[in-house]
Amino acid sequence: MMKLVSVVLAAGQGKRMKSDKAKVLHEVCGKSMVMHVLEQVELAGVSSHCVIVGHQREAVQEHLSGKNCKFAIQEEQLGTGHAVQMCEDSVPTDSVMLILCGDTPCLRSSTLQSFINSYKEGGFEILVLSTKIENPTGYGRIIRSEAGDFQEIREHRDCNEEQQKVDEINTGIYVLKSDLAFELLKEVRSDNDQAEYYLTDIAKIAMQKGMKVEAVSLGTPQEFLGVNTVEQLDEARSVLESYQA
Repeated sequence: MMKLVSVVLAAGQGKRMKSDKAKVLHEVCGKSMVMHVLEQVELAGVSSHCVIVGHQREAVQEHLSGKNCKFAIQEEQLGTGHAVQMCEDSVPTDSVMLILCGDTPCLRSSTLQSFINSYKEGGFEILVLSTKIENPTGYGRIIRSEAGDFQEIREHRDCNEEQQKVDEINTGIYVLKSDLAFELLKEVRSDNDQAEYYLTDIAKIAMQKGMKVEAVSLGTPQEFLGVNTVEQLDEARSVLESYQA
């Protein structure tokens, strides 16, 4: 039986929300964004969580006190890879981690369940959740060979003209064994223009080691809407209301 734990990135301040409140605590349809995420994760069969907190961490921890959560603290915002490293002491070494962001309230449990099942059945070391989107500007692209095999995740600003036309994007959701994640993260470097440790780099490092890495396209683009502004919060509200229609 696979021991699943979700790792939820929830440390961001969300300056563009024009509020002092921690970004993931902003509400959509009467519920915080992070609570939407955790509820869908639980419906997908994952009942244990590690939430990475930073900005207003006490408020986030108190808000989630009724959930089966451990908390890891990210004092400095040094990127997604650094965030996941912070939970090394809070996640069992023999577990499988479902890594996702706390600001994606439109996620659906059915998509997460399909993703987890794809990992179980595919024999992958790392599985990335991707989706096809009409306008991929700003998103990391899933780069494949001519034969369709996964090669890497390339950030938008690093894409050449041909790669910018790729419509398969990284949603920022991954599944892999926890001990493998922390082993690979030790090799991630911050030699990029953001001086950050990117979680996406673990896929490339794993590929270089001959590991089986794949991206599977699931769900609809609206499910993976990351909320960074008040306008996007309204957009998420419309999406969630459409689910009820």
